[in-house]
Amino acid sequence: MRRSVDQGEREAFVLIEGPLGEWATRLRTASQRALQDVVSAFPFEAGDHLLGPAASETELELLLRRLPWTPDAVVSLYRYVGLDN
Repeated sequence: MRRSVDQGEREAFVLIEGPLGEWATRLRTASQRALQDVVSAFPFEAGDHLLGPAASETELELLLRRLPWTPDAVVSLYRYVGLDN
């Protein structure tokens, strides 16, 4: 994504447009896929969530099997507080 340019005693880096654009496209695609996974697993509108009861181990296993990249903090939230629609 970048190449080094010799400027005497200093070294500068120049971003190369092609690879940067490809990286942005891959990032956008991955983000859209992740958002679709979350929305399909938890199809609730923002603001409609209620607390409790805490998720069972079976529910947590299902969450982690479907969305293995779920942050530990979110798993802990479901484990101890839970969310209910």
